[in-house]
Amino acid sequence: AELSQMRRTVNRHMCELVVNRGQLIRQLKALKDVFFLARGEFWQTFVEDGASTFFREPTFSKSARTLAERAFAGAAASSGFDADPFFDRFTLYLDEPAFGFQGFSSSPTSTSVDASWQ
Repeated sequence: AELSQMRRTVNRHMCELVVNRGQLIRQLKALKDVFFLARGEFWQTFVEDGASTFFREPTFSKSARTLAERAFAGAAASSGFDADPFFDRFTLYLDEPAFGFQGFSSSPTSTSVDASWQ
């Protein structure tokens, strides 16, 4: 009986911390807006405005990551998504398009792999 009472007390306290103080519902909505594309106008603007950026070759002074971050921020500003209180917690990351090391290439036409490193 005492153990059950203690579990209920801890459960209520955790619920208060996570759901109410931690704003769980608002954070889940923000995740839905970004990752499940619920903010369609933001993603539409991002793709349309960023298209010219994505097809441009990066220069020494402007990396592909910097150009994409600018497109992300610009789309957020023009769609009003930057007013979302959780927007500053989202960051756009781009992986490098290719990689390689001695004896291996990420090129789709290259099929040889040097296993001398083993």
